[in-house]
Amino acid sequence: MKFWERLGKIDRRIIYIVLAVVVIIPLILTVKLPGKVRAMPRTKDVFDHIENIDPNGKRRAILISVDFDPQTEPELKPQLEAVVRHGFARNIPLLVMALPIQGTDIGIEVFTRLAEEHNKEYGIDYVILGWKPSPVAVILGMGNFIEQVFPTDYFGTQLAELPVMEGIRNYDDVGLVIDFTGSSLYVYWVYYAHTPYDVPVATGVTSVSVADIYPFLGSRQFIGMLAGMKAGAEYERLAKDRYYPNVVVKYLGKDSYNVTIEKQSYDADSNDIASLASRFDLNLDELYNTLDSQGKFEKTLVLLEFPDTTTYSRDLIVRLKGKRAYTITSEGQKLTVDKDKMLAIANLYDVSELEVNKLLKREDNPQDPKMTDVKRSIFLRGTQALPALSASLLVIILFVILGNISYFATRRKS
Repeated sequence: MKFWERLGKIDRRIIYIVLAVVVIIPLILTVKLPGKVRAMPRTKDVFDHIENIDPNGKRRAILISVDFDPQTEPELKPQLEAVVRHGFARNIPLLVMALPIQGTDIGIEVFTRLAEEHNKEYGIDYVILGWKPSPVAVILGMGNFIEQVFPTDYFGTQLAELPVMEGIRNYDDVGLVIDFTGSSLYVYWVYYAHTPYDVPVATGVTSVSVADIYPFLGSRQFIGMLAGMKAGAEYERLAKDRYYPNVVVKYLGKDSYNVTIEKQSYDADSNDIASLASRFDLNLDELYNTLDSQGKFEKTLVLLEFPDTTTYSRDLIVRLKGKRAYTITSEGQKLTVDKDKMLAIANLYDVSELEVNKLLKREDNPQDPKMTDVKRSIFLRGTQALPALSASLLVIILFVILGNISYFATRRKS
């Protein structure tokens, strides 16, 4: 029994140190959880609803309300970023606003950064409405006419002048309102948007608020829910599998190709390759130039790379070899090409000729080669933080179990 007695008297500072270690290590090191993150049904409901929004239809927009502050940012920001990426991937018009003024800057930072990642343009693909006082008046007013509440965007531009707002007048043109909040502000959207205007509403909340949401889910007042940091990782997985899978295309000869998607291989013909290029928004001519149907060029190309680690990066290294000859390293694979084929590959990585020449500096001097290392990075906030969250929860559960065993063992002895 002495072991259990000693266990019950462990200094609480030791417990806190153990918790700190198991949280910090997964955050510093790249720790991958075994298997894929499995999306919960409520998370998938939100994803599926956005998948079914027609970007060219009547209800084509998504209204995102950023109603949280830095205190709840670790749980809610991964959810927000994952949904914004999904909307950008589907070319859905996005409208962002905030009921509390603290959410405005968070929304601006997220949208500005992700729009740059996805080559989206402000005013054409998304708009920042900003903040107005009195949440009830704002939500009800937007049901009549959005420009009545927000005559200008956050930066002072007339809303009517922005192409993204063309045909979007009120909730009748909105396919989904999704509210990210660390408080109970989600009820405002149920009471004053969904109930009177029948606009679909979803919410992203912190883990402690989940139980309060289920009555709204049961009554279908919410079409779905994102719950805590785990939901951010779940949504990242859903978006990755649909829009950013690892894809490798290998030319086999004539009209024959081998395609590997997420480690699953299949043989393909030119029709399959055309469909693949369309799905990932790739120029088919550039793709064929890169693969080269005569087999004289590089036969294997990593088109997209979105690993389960912290960042998504496609590395393209171009080194001048001499005159119009270049050595290219693409995802660790080296080949020698001329300028035309070098630019064809660069275009696949969204690198312009001007950018290449600028980085190569002196193309006409083979004695002074320059190199460009181009990286496109996406920070997977939820996926990175989930191992630390899982480890901390497991340690807490372990200490609770051991503490109870120690308590009852000591009590029984006395």
